[in-house]
Amino acid sequence: MFLKNYWICLVLIFVFFTKSTYAQRFNPPYPRIAQFTWGGGRVEWYAKFDLLVIGHGNADRHAKAIKAINPDAIVLETADWNKGNPFSSVPDKWKVRNSKGEFFKVWGDKKLIDYTDFCPFVNGQRANTQLPQLVAAKVNNNPSLDGVGSDGLWFEITNGDWLLKGDVDLDRNGVNDFQEHGKDWVANKWTGSIINMVARYRNLVGDDKIIHINSGKFHKQAWDLHNGPILERSWAVKFGFDSFLKRYFDFIRTARQPHTLLLDGHRSYTDLAPGNGFERNLMMMRFLLCTTLLGDGYFSFSDTPGEHHYYQDFDEFHVNLDYPTEAAQEIGQGIWVRFFQNGVSIINASGTTRSITDGDLQGLSGYEGPYFHFVGGQNPSLNNGQRFSSMTFFGAQGGDAGKGHRMGDATILVKQANAAFFADIIIDNIQSGTLSGSKAAVLNGGWLPGSEVDANRPVSWHVGPHWIDSRYTSDPYYSVAAGSGSAKATFKPTIGVSGSYRVYEWHGNIAQGQAGDVPYEIHHQNGIAKGRLDQSRNFSRWNLLGTFKFTKGTSGYATITNNAGGIVVADAFKFVFDDGTDPGADPGDTTPPNPPEGVKVGN
Repeated sequence: MFLKNYWICLVLIFVFFTKSTYAQRFNPPYPRIAQFTWGGGRVEWYAKFDLLVIGHGNADRHAKAIKAINPDAIVLETADWNKGNPFSSVPDKWKVRNSKGEFFKVWGDKKLIDYTDFCPFVNGQRANTQLPQLVAAKVNNNPSLDGVGSDGLWFEITNGDWLLKGDVDLDRNGVNDFQEHGKDWVANKWTGSIINMVARYRNLVGDDKIIHINSGKFHKQAWDLHNGPILERSWAVKFGFDSFLKRYFDFIRTARQPHTLLLDGHRSYTDLAPGNGFERNLMMMRFLLCTTLLGDGYFSFSDTPGEHHYYQDFDEFHVNLDYPTEAAQEIGQGIWVRFFQNGVSIINASGTTRSITDGDLQGLSGYEGPYFHFVGGQNPSLNNGQRFSSMTFFGAQGGDAGKGHRMGDATILVKQANAAFFADIIIDNIQSGTLSGSKAAVLNGGWLPGSEVDANRPVSWHVGPHWIDSRYTSDPYYSVAAGSGSAKATFKPTIGVSGSYRVYEWHGNIAQGQAGDVPYEIHHQNGIAKGRLDQSRNFSRWNLLGTFKFTKGTSGYATITNNAGGIVVADAFKFVFDDGTDPGADPGDTTPPNPPEGVKVGN
């Protein structure tokens, strides 16, 4: 098997990388979790992650505040270079045309920018010289930014169903270049120009800044110039696991360090997995996360439609594996294992259901068992704290035979018995803001979505627990006028492990006259706790209401009603497993973020 030859040399590479002092600030422990989004998240939410690729100026704006909470976070500003987003305006002369003089559209009405040397000068600049200068200036002027990412930058535009489709006029003589010069000429001119532009940018920012590129595929170009690609929509499943892994290992072995490859996982292709939607998403997440753990990449996962909008949190993201002690090892066709200082990851990518035992691991280099399932709340049947002896891992394959569409299962095990790792259970007023595995709040009565209570009070005043960007949710909160209590909001978590949980409430500053006496009830194992929330202050922060015992399941919940003296806001509650630490020591839950900027409100 061609992959087995990799792991011997990779042992030396990974041990050197993790043991050396090289780029320690870009070498977080595993698993390495990321976010790639256009913005709108609160600073404290972003600070939970290792790698942040944030667009629309939000990284530049909030990088300093993020670093104040998490100095080790890697913060990158991103924009779509294909569309020329870094430019304040793009002259028509800088846009690619075909032989008929027609532009090429990129995601909507934006036009593809010409980064070749055929592009005419405008005010003494070509697009391929001005863009590196603009982006480098932003990075160099903000010491809190660790670099930049291109949301879109295509190295190849002649293969597959790409935009040029057999007619482009790069040399601008009115003749189709495919007919005049041939496909190879077009490909070489375009690809060479993009590589040269990335080289110009690298020279402007120096060697210690990160360059992250989303080319729409796992490209092979310019690995010596940039630090990693963004791989959207479940690449390891979609385009063949074996070919993906070969290129992943090639990248680790030869690409510029430090590496910041991001596998941006998505719920796509869960159709091969068994179970309901939530169970399928969990399996896909584990499969892609443990695929990423075979190398030194970063991982994110979204279970909502579209890309780069809402990202989920999972118990597995909070496991502390520390650093790898060995490179990934294949133990039979498609079964991969990797040992870490605090545990091991196992993945079945064979395409068939397979059983793996502790005995299968014992003969491997790096084994330090026994190993245990950690204790987690989202999937307690798997993450149950029990000692690992054996496990049946699902596997299947389908789709286009040439692409090797494959789905499997994976798990993370730890050395410490009964080690517990929990994602915070956030119950939002919308599902996309609610932790996967629980349901969004149920609202009965006359609740109004968004900013309808006060049209003069824009949504930018509201900072939700995850997002404020109204492009990605039309209902960032609900509110209702004072009444008799007929309007009721219920926030019901799915508790996976019985125990004590700290309960928090969140509301934004959305209207004049918000109530200072909102009644709440917390239904817990030992009864009902009642009180009043002052929603006229303590805006855009988690407000601790107390610690209560909850039993496994959905019997526990929190409610608020409009039996109050002013407008009542229903946004979010949070249930945090109580591990005995002081809740006041959590700066992410008590420090309000900076006021949002640049948010536009539609009708």
